[in-house]
Amino acid sequence: MNAAFASHKPLWLSGREARDLAKGLWPQSAIMWLIFGWFALYIIRPWEVLAPWMAALRVERVYCTTVLGVLVISGKLRFDFSKQTLSLAALIAVMYITAFTGMSYSRSSLNIYSTLVHVAMYVAMLSVIRRPRDLLCIAWMYLVIMAMYLGKSEYEYFIHGRHDFTQGVPRLLGIDLTYRHYNSVAASALLTMPVLQLLWTTRSDISASWSARSRTRLKWALLAYGCLAVSAVLLTNSRGGMLGLAVYFFLACVTGKTAMRAVKTLLLAGLIVGPVVLFGMPETQMRRLSTLWNANPRSSAQGSLEGRKQAVIDGLRMFAENPMTGVGLGCFKRYRVLRGDSSDIEAHNIYIEVLGEMGALGGLAFGTFVACTWFNFRKIGLLAASAGTAEGEFLRKLALAGRNSLLLLLYFGCLGSNLDRFNWFWLAGVGVAGVGIARRCVSEAAENEEAMLADDDYSPEPSEAELVH
Repeated sequence: MNAAFASHKPLWLSGREARDLAKGLWPQSAIMWLIFGWFALYIIRPWEVLAPWMAALRVERVYCTTVLGVLVISGKLRFDFSKQTLSLAALIAVMYITAFTGMSYSRSSLNIYSTLVHVAMYVAMLSVIRRPRDLLCIAWMYLVIMAMYLGKSEYEYFIHGRHDFTQGVPRLLGIDLTYRHYNSVAASALLTMPVLQLLWTTRSDISASWSARSRTRLKWALLAYGCLAVSAVLLTNSRGGMLGLAVYFFLACVTGKTAMRAVKTLLLAGLIVGPVVLFGMPETQMRRLSTLWNANPRSSAQGSLEGRKQAVIDGLRMFAENPMTGVGLGCFKRYRVLRGDSSDIEAHNIYIEVLGEMGALGGLAFGTFVACTWFNFRKIGLLAASAGTAEGEFLRKLALAGRNSLLLLLYFGCLGSNLDRFNWFWLAGVGVAGVGIARRCVSEAAENEEAMLADDDYSPEPSEAELVH
């Protein structure tokens, strides 16, 4: 445990609370390993590219059903009726409404199916996450699987030359079809950075009982993943991804700090990182990034920007024509084609996509869902700060990671249609589970403190011999 936190750690932390996070990063239950496998299938999606023969086996559907079946049989399936879950149910209901009133129910049903798979994972996470250590294992599993995904993508890029060449630059692709687009790969890599920061800042607590060699290995593993994620963003040559690195850098420096400390951190980090970016960033990426403010009017980069502007205009027109329920979930592109618009590309903006496809009902439902996630992480932070325990400190940093992840998702929503990303629903599940765990931590800490005070106040009656003397 780091010295700064240990210096004010209450005495009652010498029991289970202080040791739980130091039991290792890997799951210790079979059901958590099942969730680990589901995570891997969820992210890598081998049936799409790596092993197409698996598509006929419906692996995702079979695995999802198996995990939920195991939870039912074991009696661990948990039904939650929090505001977060109710907002999720409302979002699903609106999706069905817009599917029935929209242009193509068959097209909308594909999007609804993907969302229902996300909901199944949400339910599974609520059922298995019971302790802070479960959250720690979830964070570690996420990074391990993303390391496999990004590592394989970069292996294919460097060894087999698998990339896309658009707008005059080579661009890293993913190893699946759902998230293979270079902008999606950049977003996937960046969305892991708050989780990496969580593990990095709590590594001393996590490895408190480990050997010196194991602690060193953990540190280098986290540093190696950070390099892998940043290099993946740069290799995509995604302007939004590179700008997203700056957004994350800003969030990491200012969130959870006082104004003065945030300014000092920004200045110090800027002095360190600035020269690295200016003199160490490859010329191709610097040239690509500069097109944000210095693009040739006839370049493909400028054409991409104009296309996005037109998508916003068309999306607002869809909303104006169908203000309540939109044109139907997943029908943005289809609507533009049938209207004969100047472009047939997707919205490239989640806010325009939601308003255009699901109208005001969709905007309200999605906004409520996001707001519930935000306030859950805020509640975790407030509860954890009052716990005064090692687990409470971990939960406080988890809350920061959750809020920063949500802000990054909202940022990438300005650049792409990311409504179908699993991260929205994973964060929601972690938020709900985290609130329950934080409440238990506060309750246990209060009970332990009361017990300690009661022991201090206890004064036995003097014996007869003591009264005589």
